[in-house]
Amino acid sequence: MVWGAVIFGLILLYTTLSFTFRRASRTILEQNRALERTAGELRAAYEDLKRAQAQLVQSEKLASTGRLAAGMIHEIGNPLASVLGLLDLQLLCRGSAVDRAECLDRTERLAGEIARLRGLLRSLLDYARPGPSQIAPLDVNDVVEKSLVFVLSQKEFRSLIVERNLVPGLPPALADESLLQQVLINALLNAAQASPPGGSVRVTTRAGNGEDAWKGDHAVGRVFQPEERTVVIAVSDAGPGIPREDLGRIFEPFFSTKGRGEGAGLGLAICHSIIELLHGALLVEIPPGGGATFRIVLPAGAAVPLAAAGVGHA
Repeated sequence: MVWGAVIFGLILLYTTLSFTFRRASRTILEQNRALERTAGELRAAYEDLKRAQAQLVQSEKLASTGRLAAGMIHEIGNPLASVLGLLDLQLLCRGSAVDRAECLDRTERLAGEIARLRGLLRSLLDYARPGPSQIAPLDVNDVVEKSLVFVLSQKEFRSLIVERNLVPGLPPALADESLLQQVLINALLNAAQASPPGGSVRVTTRAGNGEDAWKGDHAVGRVFQPEERTVVIAVSDAGPGIPREDLGRIFEPFFSTKGRGEGAGLGLAICHSIIELLHGALLVEIPPGGGATFRIVLPAGAAVPLAAAGVGHA
């Protein structure tokens, strides 16, 4: 009887443990399936978010292209008027009484004005044309100069002094030229809008290190190691500055310190997104004497595969 009770107890224990194990296994299997579904949903949501971010960057770029084109109408009008006037004068060269040297001089001036027109239009088309983004070594001084071609034709700059301090011989920065240009144009226009008539906007470039990504009143983007080589672009204005209580929010979507109707508050938020795509940092500094400085810190070095940056079309 005793052995029978023991055997019965062991059978009962085995049956109970087997049932508990099977039930636990089913529960774990169901939880794993639920986790897989959740992971799949998160992956899909992440891809949707990346697509939405790229579309937002591109839509802002198209909007800024329209604003730049409108401002460049005046800039294009001057060489166009010169071309038309020179063409009228060139018709006189058919007469034998006209000095040949004068005709040649007008021909050279005409070719120069046409080249200037072509350069302006090509710059605008290159900026507006959507294409595959490519993070590669580039000359930031060249990108700054190309950006200034756009903004100097805008009404905000017509009463301002633009100071350049572009250090020659900088190491190449790792960035996508079109995306970096988008950030620079936004920073330059913001600086011009903040500056009083007769004020100045200053653009500087220099080589740096990872510590430059920490030197500011507010920073977003990548945290660099101190020993990392960087290239730094700074845009400074002579405006009233930014209230310190607003610094923590200036890179948030739809936040703006401008008046109603003067902006949607997306410019700096999109700059933030772009800088993160470029693995850089974006800082703002408010000097005690007023004004504001926006600093772009980019890695310097060899090319980075585009897939590693998570960038598609922008």
